[in-house]
Amino acid sequence: MPYAETLNQIRQQISTHDCPNCGGLAYCAIKAGRAPSTCWCLAVDPPENLDIKTNDCLCKRCMCGPFKPPSAA
Repeated sequence: MPYAETLNQIRQQISTHDCPNCGGLAYCAIKAGRAPSTCWCLAVDPPENLDIKTNDCLCKRCMCGPFKPPSAA
């Protein structure tokens, strides 16, 4: 996959559908006709507090949640 296309996916500048959680832009490699192994969401565990009943992928913002720095030991 071209580097520029990957950046556009991360920046949510291209999409295949709307996120079922927030309505924002979401990208699914499978919906775009690519191999499942290229879909980023298969490597990420969804947040436990989301109660979404859909087969559509969430956007990266909803799937990954807010950044939480590691706690200081």
